Amino acid sequence: FMPKLNEPIDDLRHQGYDALEYLDDSGKLRNFAKNNDNTGVSIGLDTLIDYKFKAVFCKITCDSSGVPDQKSIVVIDHYISGYPDENGIEIDPKKLRLYLWE
Repeated sequence: FMPKLNEPIDDLRHQGYDALEYLDDSGKLRNFAKNNDNTGVSIGLDTLIDYKFKAVFCKITCDSSGVPDQKSIVVIDHYISGYPDENGIEIDPKKLRLYLWE
């Protein structure tokens, strides 16, 4: 039995992972996480993702307002590890949740 691949969903997932990896490798994602900058990360992702999306930093629950209920949604959680800031104070690790849809 071979499962049928859902190409639009796979493309959403690949674009999301690739965009997050690009921002992470460039160091921008860590800076956005440090400042809880949801707007900055959304602007950074806007040029990298062809689909509709919402990106939000969250702890226990993630804000999903504005994400449509009637669509197939791809959800990617990306974790940024904690690290000491310039004063040696440990910055909390962050979770970035990326919602993607057509």
